[in-house]
Amino acid sequence: MADALCRMAERATMVADGATSSLPAGFRDRLTPRRLTIVGSGVWTVLAAALTAPSPVGGVGGWLDGSWQVALFLSHRVGLPLGSRLLFPYGPYGYLSVTIPFFVPQWLQGVAVSLLVHVALVVLICLLLVQRRVSPVLWVVVTVAVLIGLPSFAAPDTEGQLVAVVLAYLAVNTESRRGRTAAAALCGATLALLLLIKATALPLAAGVLVLAVGGLLLRRHGRAAGALVAALVVVGAALWFTAGLGLGDAGRYLHAALDLGSGYSAAMYVMGLTTAIVLGTALIGVLVLLALGLAARRRALDALWILLVCVALFPLYKDSFVRDGPIRDDIFFGVAGLLAALSLVVVAPGVRAWMSRRQAVPVAVLLACMALGVGWRSTDLSGFTGAGDRLAGYRTALNAVFSSSVRQGLEAAPLSSAHDYYQGTISALPAAARGSTIDVMPWDIGIFYEQANLHWDPRPLLQSYTAYTPWLDQQDADFLLGPGAPEYIIYSYLTIDDRYAAFDEPATFRALLDNYRMVGVLGTSAVLLQRVSVSPSPESVESTTCVKLGSPVIVPQRSGVRTYARVAVSRTLVGSALNLLAKSPGLRVILNTIAGSFNRRLVPAVAADGLYLSDYLTSSPDIGAAITGSGGVPITSLTVSGNTGAWSSSYCVTFTTTPVDGGQSP
Repeated sequence: MADALCRMAERATMVADGATSSLPAGFRDRLTPRRLTIVGSGVWTVLAAALTAPSPVGGVGGWLDGSWQVALFLSHRVGLPLGSRLLFPYGPYGYLSVTIPFFVPQWLQGVAVSLLVHVALVVLICLLLVQRRVSPVLWVVVTVAVLIGLPSFAAPDTEGQLVAVVLAYLAVNTESRRGRTAAAALCGATLALLLLIKATALPLAAGVLVLAVGGLLLRRHGRAAGALVAALVVVGAALWFTAGLGLGDAGRYLHAALDLGSGYSAAMYVMGLTTAIVLGTALIGVLVLLALGLAARRRALDALWILLVCVALFPLYKDSFVRDGPIRDDIFFGVAGLLAALSLVVVAPGVRAWMSRRQAVPVAVLLACMALGVGWRSTDLSGFTGAGDRLAGYRTALNAVFSSSVRQGLEAAPLSSAHDYYQGTISALPAAARGSTIDVMPWDIGIFYEQANLHWDPRPLLQSYTAYTPWLDQQDADFLLGPGAPEYIIYSYLTIDDRYAAFDEPATFRALLDNYRMVGVLGTSAVLLQRVSVSPSPESVESTTCVKLGSPVIVPQRSGVRTYARVAVSRTLVGSALNLLAKSPGLRVILNTIAGSFNRRLVPAVAADGLYLSDYLTSSPDIGAAITGSGGVPITSLTVSGNTGAWSSSYCVTFTTTPVDGGQSP
């Protein structure tokens, strides 16, 4: 490996676009002795990889996240890989990114892949430094960025993105045909793995693919471009079929990935404008301008690298700041600081050239970006100082390979946590349900981890709050209305982010009311629903009303029917741009009853699926009353409000009704 590294460094491209040397004069002819390069690079790689290694052992923070995390393992174990019947932001190999040892054999696979990706990233960073023959000052600068920034995002999905970016650049900028083709093929293989770990990695994979293949073709490296695409297809297909998925599942997986990605901002944002968002936006903005400036000056390879950096940062920016918080901020700025330092290596590898007219502006921009990223992360160095504990976790993982007692001990902690959390619900579950197909709503999949003998028969979306587009909502609704619907559903009236639970997936909620009846209360917060035979529930359109945003609409209520409202409200051009590039101001819905008014957040995309408005629901037992139409507190009016700069000035509501009995027979 070391010999190959040196050969690639010696054969590296010495000429940037326009026939101007990409290296400063003081560095072009100064060759480091091979032996010293090998030893120094090896020592640096080992130390950097060890000090920044990802933590292999995690604990269950709570069973909202714990449920989808264990579901990634469960779906793999029961032969329902994500991407076919099951849909989620993660893919069939999503369990590789989970550090909780729910099932030790799968967890060990994740530890191995995570460590492999981590070491690959550090090796590639070292290779880039050697290839560019950077000065000692830049070695120090990059080392600081690595040690401070890398522990904040050391996970296979995030680190894998950086691996793909560096490989894409090396493929375009390596002189050796063999090295170029190898880098391209490895880039394609990495993109394939990323796409199957996380479905929402699709934008990044597409961006890297377009830039890498485009750069290779422009430089007349068709063989390397072909190797990249071939590796992506071949490795992706091999992993896909190994996971138990079929060729026909690919379209559904891509459709879900696009919906989950495009609907994320509007449905999942929390918090408003923060300092982190402003600084993060400014950072990406100046990098885009820098890429355009470098391209205008015919420095295409440098521009390509900065564009690759932007492609890596933008999805991370959306993921970090749509649901803003300290941990997500740290991840974004950790990645940004490291990529800015690597950008200095690419754009200006020699310190003496930093003051030249040609390099002054790019260097100033990149130093500012690196200072922002590293400075933000330097306020919390626990990731760096906790290296000893993380390395001890690998000793535990190694012991788990050979010791059954260690394996049992690792699995005992999350299992005990699940038992404590779910024992009330499970102990109340009747024998009939234990022997039948069963699902949970909206998210408590951890029940099937604690009680492995239950027959888990899940709807397509693992958690109700992720069914935030009409297509995703309809997938769950069709399943509950179809012949393969589970016999029982454990239902808890819960939601997130100040939403109204009945509005999370409106079409699915209607299918639930039509196709199930309540048979009992489980524990303190859940009810048990049983499937009934149904005929299609006829829907009648009652009226359509359009009013100004913020104005109330009277809800027509009649006995013997359930009332639904299809709410249509559109974004302005500004709102659409904000939603695409960051996050737009949200919508609120005020539900008025004789008992008071209730202000809740509204997910705009699924509001047109038909919001249940017969009565206001406050708890799980209210579902039984809604199913039978026995009454609750009727909703008398609703009001949709939002920022008129982001949303159109009016909204329309179409009221529909269905019979309460819905054709049910027990």
